[in-house]
Amino acid sequence: MSSRVAATHRPTLPTWRVIAALCVAAAVVGWSVRWGQRVQLDERVKLGAAPLVGQWDWHASWRIIAALTVAAFVITFFDRITQDRRWSLTLLAAGFATGAWTLTLALADGFDRVLVPVVDPTEYWANLPIFPSVPEMIKGAADIDYLLQFSVHIKGHPPGFPMMLVGLNNLGLAQPWIIGMLSWVGAAIVTPAVLTCVRNLVDEHHARRVAAFLILAPYAVWMGTSADAVFAAFLFTGLALVTTAMKTHGHRTAVGTASIGGLLFGWTLMMTYGASTFMVAPALVVLAAKKIRFSRRFVVASAGAAGALAVVVLMDRLGFYWRDGLETVRLFYWAGTAQFRPWAYFMVGNVGTLFIAIGPAAIIGLVGRFPKRAWLLCLSGIVAITAANISQLSKGEVERIWLIFMPVLLTATMNIERPRRWLCVQAAIGVILQVWLISKW
Repeated sequence: MSSRVAATHRPTLPTWRVIAALCVAAAVVGWSVRWGQRVQLDERVKLGAAPLVGQWDWHASWRIIAALTVAAFVITFFDRITQDRRWSLTLLAAGFATGAWTLTLALADGFDRVLVPVVDPTEYWANLPIFPSVPEMIKGAADIDYLLQFSVHIKGHPPGFPMMLVGLNNLGLAQPWIIGMLSWVGAAIVTPAVLTCVRNLVDEHHARRVAAFLILAPYAVWMGTSADAVFAAFLFTGLALVTTAMKTHGHRTAVGTASIGGLLFGWTLMMTYGASTFMVAPALVVLAAKKIRFSRRFVVASAGAAGALAVVVLMDRLGFYWRDGLETVRLFYWAGTAQFRPWAYFMVGNVGTLFIAIGPAAIIGLVGRFPKRAWLLCLSGIVAITAANISQLSKGEVERIWLIFMPVLLTATMNIERPRRWLCVQAAIGVILQVWLISKW
């Protein structure tokens, strides 16, 4: 699309809305920090940098130059380079740039530091020597006695990701740096997947407006060292396929595409229980789609649901009943740190963490006027986050837990005026978090 056509589509966002949104966000973050300082005096709460998990310690080094270089390149050249390129090339460039931003941020503390979250005793890799066979793992994933031997991350998640690690181990690939690469690759996949959703639901112009903001998202500081980046990659790829099926020519192609999307949704449920709150996204996409025949919507919905259900039923037949697993997680959750974390604080503190992670650009974008059906993605993320917050199963650590929801909120940046200015702010927040916060992830 030419710059002349793009210029006619520039959004208009009233100044008072921008100021109001930023003031509310600043108040929530400030309140979260102030009250959080009192809450974290109880060492059992385990925050340290309330509302975030970690410690504030300025540790900038020359290595951050790489991340600054990537950010400067994206802000200055990305839109200019990709503006008139084929959509497929734009997606490839966006994925590569996201991976570069995520990786260079992680490497700012040195290569050894990048691997620390992977080999941490509470994470997945540390359990690899005691993992049983895959069939035993599936059957024991909801059994309290079985789970007691593992670290907190195994106790708190379905068996999907450990199964993947066992598969890598059988291939001789379960090395810390390879597992770390899964997170970087996952982060790189999320951006093209979300852009595909925006293009399918709205149009290509608005998808291109969102691209740079997804690349330079502040939450990249946690994406690059967390398995939740892998979960997000499966989730958003599934959503991208469902939205693509709505516009695909040919009945069989639509069924196949939606079915694969459903399978990915189902597998995401086998990696994280939190994905269940995001299942509203494909439902909204299908139900609210306009200019699409009801028969096509019915076929896509049925095929997607069948794909997701097939994974759940298969795992049930193999010995893992998802709801039993969730109930077991609740028991472990309330027996751990959560019992010392006051819900009254985290109801707002979690939102403060979210605002820090998505940055001010997304916040002001959310109060703008959305074109066509662009609001569907943001709404699905807001509904999922609200449900997760109310459930009391997200009392802190949401900078990692909510990574599977955050990218859709960045799609609100299509409403941003003077995007380059706000891209600088977003990148600056990511860099400041990287060089000031020592996080577990």
